Amino acid sequence: MTARSTTSATSATSATSATSATSATRARKPDGPAKAPLSVEPAAAAAETVACNDVLLVGRLPASAQTRELPSGDIVASFRLVVRRDGRQRRGAPTVDTLDCAAWTAAHRRVLARLGPGSVLEVRGQLERRFWRAAGAAVSRCEVRVCGLRVVTRCADGAPGRSAASA
Repeated sequence: MTARSTTSATSATSATSATSATSATRARKPDGPAKAPLSVEPAAAAAETVACNDVLLVGRLPASAQTRELPSGDIVASFRLVVRRDGRQRRGAPTVDTLDCAAWTAAHRRVLARLGPGSVLEVRGQLERRFWRAAGAAVSRCEVRVCGLRVVTRCADGAPGRSAASA
């Protein structure tokens, strides 16, 4: 029994030493913190991957939304949202992005109709690419399909902004 106890104690000490050595090796890597090994096989991980197309933007309306009726009879309010870029930019690089958005529901179109340039909005939606024919050629555009809209600061017809909430 004594031999077994000694062997078990030696194995436990060896395992502890190996763990400490591995931890020390991981801690010395210059490329950052130690990364735990993946517990899921690569094929299983790929099967569990879920696609996600959620967009959250907070930005300023540079102009009022434009409502138009499409040949299909659908009505859409199109607008652009100016969104500031985060992080350091190289000298002369743009510091904002102007993104096209489309509101297809009547409630969102009503909210947009009351807003003027300078209003700040929070837009939730999905990025999509629309295709149509114009002048005999196929045309496409990427835009954000609005699913949710909240007014952060309202400007109506050039009036100074004030805080408000909406659809």
